[in-house]
Amino acid sequence: MLACQHGWEDLLSKLIIEKVDVNRQNRQGISALYIASEQGHHQLVKILFTAKADANIRTNCVPAMYVASISDHFEVVQALIEAQAEVDIQENSGESPLYIASQNGHSKVVELLIRGHANVNCRKNTGCSSLYIASHNGHSLVVEMLIKACKSQSKHRFVTSLYTAAQNGHCQVHQQTVTLVVELLIKAKADVNLQEASDGWSPLSVASLKGHYRVVQLLIDAQADVNLTINSGKSPLYIASQYGSPLVLGLLVKAQAVVNSTTNTHLHPILISAQNGHHQIVELLLTPEVLSNCRHCCKPH
Repeated sequence: MLACQHGWEDLLSKLIIEKVDVNRQNRQGISALYIASEQGHHQLVKILFTAKADANIRTNCVPAMYVASISDHFEVVQALIEAQAEVDIQENSGESPLYIASQNGHSKVVELLIRGHANVNCRKNTGCSSLYIASHNGHSLVVEMLIKACKSQSKHRFVTSLYTAAQNGHCQVHQQTVTLVVELLIKAKADVNLQEASDGWSPLSVASLKGHYRVVQLLIDAQADVNLTINSGKSPLYIASQYGSPLVLGLLVKAQAVVNSTTNTHLHPILISAQNGHHQIVELLLTPEVLSNCRHCCKPH
């Protein structure tokens, strides 16, 4: 164990010559392969495999492939793949090596696992996929890799990933990468109008909620329905008014969103923006241009 912990190749080789059991686990259930993989000692991993180490041995239900993937030790991952380790082996929560590498943005590991025929559709117990978590965290390079690997999927399978990317687009640190993620998903033919089954939220409605105007513009350009309401009857324009997003409101008005639409409880965008103290929104909704749009919408056909 100490040899694998500290990277002592000569000592490990001598122990193997002495016929030490390379698959033996200590009282905590930790194996030599697990330690070498966790520490990123790829040469020791290869030495262990020459002594017939079990590539799929688990330490407290966590396989070496998983711990190498979470730690971004791509050379260890490569050695494990060459030793025929299971690339889709999962720990208790259902997280696969590909999932955990995607979550952390480890693009080299993701590339290796995809080349090693990892199942890109493998999901953890909660139903989240690798593409979902990469989109959620704004890892655009990983998203691009996964989309290419998923290109045989139907467009509807990308919608949850698009939704979560739009939802997290307000983070200033990740704004550029999240915008790129949304662009990639739209290019992959994600359905921009597909709504969450539970509450009817769409990518455009959640982007309007978060005030991420760049994502809103991308969705509008991709023909998102600017008047698509969630289950409560709230339109993207109403949501932008409620949460005080003037830039988003301007984009929606320009895209011919219905200004005087009301919710299921007959609340109007001007009323909710005034109640919430969003005076700039109220002023925007009362401009001649917007009022003209409103009269046009109310005009009988």
